[in-house]
Amino acid sequence: MSSKIGQSERIAAEMQHAPSLEDTAGRAAWIVNRYRLQPSDLPEGRFVGQIHSVNTQGLDTLTPLVYIAGLSKPAALSEADVQTLVRLSGSPFAGDWIGLTVAFGVVEEAIPGREHRQVVRLFVPGAEAAFLRRSSPAAHRRQPVGLIVGLAVLLALLAFSMLMMEQRVTLEAFLEQVASWVGR
Repeated sequence: MSSKIGQSERIAAEMQHAPSLEDTAGRAAWIVNRYRLQPSDLPEGRFVGQIHSVNTQGLDTLTPLVYIAGLSKPAALSEADVQTLVRLSGSPFAGDWIGLTVAFGVVEEAIPGREHRQVVRLFVPGAEAAFLRRSSPAAHRRQPVGLIVGLAVLLALLAFSMLMMEQRVTLEAFLEQVASWVGR
């Protein structure tokens, strides 16, 4: 029978050599993005809930997944997330994690040679506030302000040109009226 320390060291070593989500391609990437917890699934940027199930997924490397009451998708755990659960529960065994209350939050993670990306990480409840981004992922979506302003200006010009055509007023006559109003 293996000791708890030996098993946790084995899990940590496996996690170091496991391919990251950045390395997944094709159908695997589609499955990860569609059926695992993503930053966009946490509208407030954080969530606190209780673990009701723990599972693993994968063939070559096993990825631990935790199912949280109140979330529809499981969260794939990183090495740091597993270590947080081991510290929180005092046990490296996944069965001992069931029933724990944990917090998930959206954080920015630096990728060597690439730009930052937002990921979901597991925290001890109450401790996540120091690590989380203050704004939610929805706030980082670009609003099409330029498009809205452009459409408004185009609509105003169209309405103005229709008014000019209905009144049979030429541009020259309109400019003379504007000049007389300004001169008053």
